[in-house]
Amino acid sequence: MEINKENLEWSLFREKCRRSFHFFFREFWEVCNKEPLVDAPHIKILCDEAQEVVKRIIRREKKQYDLIINVPPGTSKSNIFSQSLEAWAWILDPTLQYITASHSMSLALSLAVKSKDIILSEKYQHYFPEVKIRYDLKGKQWFSNTAGGYRYSCTPLISPIGRHAHLIVVDDPMNPTESASDAMRNSINEWFKSTLPTRVVNKDVSAMILVMQRLHQEDPSGFLLENGEKIRHIKLPGKIGDGLDCIPSEYSRIYVDGLLDPVRLSQEVLDSLRIKMGQYNYAGQIDQEPVPREGGLFSPEKFKIVRTLPDRIIKVVRSWDKAGTEGGGCNTAGVKMAELANHQYIVLDSIHGQWRAEKREAIILQTAELDGKGTKVVIEQEGGSGGKESAEATVRNLRGFTVEVDHPVGHKEMRAEPFATQVNIGNVYLLEGAWNKEYVEELRLFPRGKFKDQVDASSQAFSSLAKKGRIDYVKMMNQSEKSPDDFLNGIRLP
Repeated sequence: MEINKENLEWSLFREKCRRSFHFFFREFWEVCNKEPLVDAPHIKILCDEAQEVVKRIIRREKKQYDLIINVPPGTSKSNIFSQSLEAWAWILDPTLQYITASHSMSLALSLAVKSKDIILSEKYQHYFPEVKIRYDLKGKQWFSNTAGGYRYSCTPLISPIGRHAHLIVVDDPMNPTESASDAMRNSINEWFKSTLPTRVVNKDVSAMILVMQRLHQEDPSGFLLENGEKIRHIKLPGKIGDGLDCIPSEYSRIYVDGLLDPVRLSQEVLDSLRIKMGQYNYAGQIDQEPVPREGGLFSPEKFKIVRTLPDRIIKVVRSWDKAGTEGGGCNTAGVKMAELANHQYIVLDSIHGQWRAEKREAIILQTAELDGKGTKVVIEQEGGSGGKESAEATVRNLRGFTVEVDHPVGHKEMRAEPFATQVNIGNVYLLEGAWNKEYVEELRLFPRGKFKDQVDASSQAFSSLAKKGRIDYVKMMNQSEKSPDDFLNGIRLP
């Protein structure tokens, strides 16, 4: 090639793009975006983090980590990771194979089309004519280049059977509505656990990048941070300060007056979003904290922790929220709570664990014996015949003790509100004990926390203490001339 000014500029541009993904990203922004680029400092950080992962894959080096990035919406994350990254990586190694995923197929396909638009653009083909899309394999969900590299797009509920990737990019695997569903979170997390690890070209080299806004303590970020291995976590909240400084120290310098993106996420914009989104959505999507720092339904800092009883006890209950799977996802929790003579309340004890049904019933009985017959036992009856049978079994197990069967109505948050009201006005004490820390943390995270069992048991205990006219089935059974089985078969538990 003859060296002239045009050829020199062509060569310099190619080399700058090859050396810097951030440079490439800025130069090709206009291909897929009509609005001008707001090149905030965090964009270079995200580009550099992605470049480091891709460069190691290109060199076929042993994977050091998967990358998890939590950043607010509207900060160009999809433009970086789902549109531009693959187009840049192919100019270094067009044999790279990609699997990309987003929470909906329409979004996944839209991002794939924009990535392909970059590659097919006149500008890209002028500077990188060696990267060619195969016209017989140029679909939306799957397209390939002439060197064997390809991109396959899916959602977290689809298994990319027959596809293997050097790099898996997952961009917002769930939306805020889905995050509220335990079943949906579990399904998506299972996809990360069971499906994606098998969809790689080389388990020692291939890597994953997950980029998303936080939505729940058990969203995919939370799940992988707790259960994954070799993870680099970058968390960039929309604003730092006020206790939100938990970001890599080398990145705190990019904030301007505490703001990540002063143009798109100015203080005025953030204030408006806080009102429109509500505290939980704002905490997750903007602060990258799945639970608000200022507290959710409960304000557990209002608890008064004491070593001795502040007043005489007039009623005491031990309430159980039961789970039946040993080592499963939910705990069985038993919370002991009392009403004091001054009409304040005190949480005396809380125990919890993941026990199989037989062990759980043995622990409930043993705890009742230790609490003594002056402590009423409250158990939850869940809906359906299985819930009724489980409640009946516990009533039988506790013969000789005062037992109340509670059939909860409404969702967990609604049931927790009366107890939360008392906590938040400072009307509830905690008896000092080793269990305090986990108990307080569960209440602080509720309802977005991983566990809710101690909250459920507490809500049920408070309801029992605050209401009158409960039915004492054990007392009725002891006074009946019928056998325990005949007695229980003849009543309908509420």
